[in-house]
Amino acid sequence: MLKSIMIISAGVSLLISCSTSPESSATDSLMLNEPDSIFVNQILDFNDRLWTEIIFKNDGIFESMAYADSSNFIGQRIYPCARCFLRPEAAKALLKANSIAKTKGLGLLLFDCYRPAVYQQKMFDIVEDPRYVAEPKKGGSMHNKGLAVDIALTDSLGNILDFGGNFDDFSERSHHSFKNLDSLAIYNRILLKGIMAEAGFTFYPFEWWHYSYTHVDYDLDDYVWGCN
Repeated sequence: MLKSIMIISAGVSLLISCSTSPESSATDSLMLNEPDSIFVNQILDFNDRLWTEIIFKNDGIFESMAYADSSNFIGQRIYPCARCFLRPEAAKALLKANSIAKTKGLGLLLFDCYRPAVYQQKMFDIVEDPRYVAEPKKGGSMHNKGLAVDIALTDSLGNILDFGGNFDDFSERSHHSFKNLDSLAIYNRILLKGIMAEAGFTFYPFEWWHYSYTHVDYDLDDYVWGCN
């Protein structure tokens, strides 16, 4: 008696016919079918045990990845393309923050996520102020570990709220302790801080947009993602 077993793996369906009696072993066969697009798995270009990619459209998060174009303090593109990677624990916390924001009718806007250490050095060579750009040789940034995001809140349409200053404004105006702001900007900073804290992130005193996930630790990394 023959039994047929269908196995679906990596987008290829295999029909294996096997016998339950020794006499029919000669008739055992392996039939390979054409790949079925329904079962084709997504091919990842990164180690998903070490990294999680935030897919902006799928995850419902807005993006303005500043270092993937020239709209940044350096005035030139640093990253090859706009992709956001985080360590799995930090990514899970970010999605939690997004869910919290949505309950308030708001969205999240990402400026930066994981930053390869080689790019960190390039940025430090220009700024050379460790309050705003950490020096890789002295421990680097939580961005270099995949445990930090630069982030803001938006309305439901993706319009950034008023935070009383621009992203990457390396002045006292960006400090959480700076109070010479209008009441709406102060409220929005407190609101963002509360959402991120509830999701497990810690704020950075000198940048209203920077939040780190400190419940785990990783080494600095030089992984650079590819582009399609």
